Amino acid sequence: MRWSNLPPRPDRGCSPAGAYCLAGDTPILLADGSTRPLAQIRPGDAVMGTMGAGAHRRYVPTTVLDHGASSGPCFRVTLADGTRLVSSGDHRFLTDRGWRHVSPAEPHLPALAVGDLMFGVGRFAEPPKESPDYQAGFVCGLVRGDAAGGGAVEGDAWIRADGYLDDVSLTEAVRWPQAPTGDWFRGFLAGAFGAVGRTDRLAVLFECGDPAFLHRIAEALAHLGLVARGPGLVRPDAVGRVETERHLDAALRFRHLTGAALPPLDASGAGVRRERRLTVVDIEDLGLTLPLYDIATGTGDFIADGLVSHPGLVRNVHTSPDLDSGHDVDTRIVVKVNAGEPIRREPPSPGPRRLQRPRPAGRPRAPRLPGPIS
Repeated sequence: MRWSNLPPRPDRGCSPAGAYCLAGDTPILLADGSTRPLAQIRPGDAVMGTMGAGAHRRYVPTTVLDHGASSGPCFRVTLADGTRLVSSGDHRFLTDRGWRHVSPAEPHLPALAVGDLMFGVGRFAEPPKESPDYQAGFVCGLVRGDAAGGGAVEGDAWIRADGYLDDVSLTEAVRWPQAPTGDWFRGFLAGAFGAVGRTDRLAVLFECGDPAFLHRIAEALAHLGLVARGPGLVRPDAVGRVETERHLDAALRFRHLTGAALPPLDASGAGVRRERRLTVVDIEDLGLTLPLYDIATGTGDFIADGLVSHPGLVRNVHTSPDLDSGHDVDTRIVVKVNAGEPIRREPPSPGPRRLQRPRPAGRPRAPRLPGPIS
């Protein structure tokens, strides 16, 4: 144990910057459902974190308190679903066995292992490229959705479509393609959402009275790997519905794959899950020293490429020149022998006052009994 006479701050610990870092291009989940590379995150940004313990965690928005950069030896962690993250060896992820370091320098620290299950949603989908197929699909979804009874009369969707029509023929765009591509399906869903779509918490809903159009939407969702319910049998003059699953994984996948103009995500309170596809299948020492980045958040964690990640960076309240960043935080105890002095210097607070309920006027006081009743 080491003793320290650091300037006392009873309300906060003395925590130097951590050494648990990730590559700068790692996408971080923002509170509104979008993503941003870790290197571009700044203090004050609203990101997604979690609250709770163990398997009973829920997603909550939180604020970035600090941002830092360093460099060091790098490792690559690969999951069964193809997720790959580059981090320092000391970086920690939440698993079914608790927080685990990727490849800790100290053998007594809990280490990540092949077979561990990660918590989160898995890697984020790549955003769509606005190719000619995507643009044609968007115009088709918007125009046909509007004809099916949608409400997209004016607004961003039509402004966006008008820009696409500079490169895409309207006559060609509204035709159903013989062999639609993945880009076309992405654009079609984004356009259809602009016409007949809405969100209900984590679910994405499409509603109109055209069963054929709803079946096209369900087909497009299935092509992108999104499970959908509906439309079922739609009666004449009735409104049918297609909706996605109501969990964060599906909500994020739709947003990121389609590029649709959705309102900010409302994921607060959604449960954090672990799945077999998030099983660790490989941990590789890259043998490289690369720039690495880290953040501190209000919840003490953040979502890095779909995985619950522990920040090593702690707000630098005060530091000691002989404290090692990261290593000492894990292996040493720093005791402030003078931490109580500021409290002792404060004036004493008055003791609690005992409140007595007033006796109603005219009611006699109860007589005292002479002693215990036998």
